[in-house]
Amino acid sequence: AGKRSLLQLGVRPMREGELRITGVTWLLQNMVRGEHALELHGRRLNATKAQRMGKVYEFHQSLVMPVIPAMPLLQVSVELMPDSMLLGEVRCAKLVLRNSGAALTSLRLRQ
Repeated sequence: AGKRSLLQLGVRPMREGELRITGVTWLLQNMVRGEHALELHGRRLNATKAQRMGKVYEFHQSLVMPVIPAMPLLQVSVELMPDSMLLGEVRCAKLVLRNSGAALTSLRLRQ
């Protein structure tokens, strides 16, 4: 009783658009169901008299995020490069590009 644990959750959006997290629900041992609404608000606004008299907060955006389409993710490595070189020394090396993301349709390298 009274034990606290840190829980990390992941989200996998199914389509592009805006993802808005409004709360969490859980089921413990297929018996106990729980639910908690996440209603965060930003800093309190005090620009006008009405804002100072009431409790008016700015919109909190930490639980709202854009979902963009899958994109290529290029990983770059250099092979055949020595650990040390002299000033002005020129060597041939191999540049390796790997795509671990979505399909890459075109790639242009400039010199």
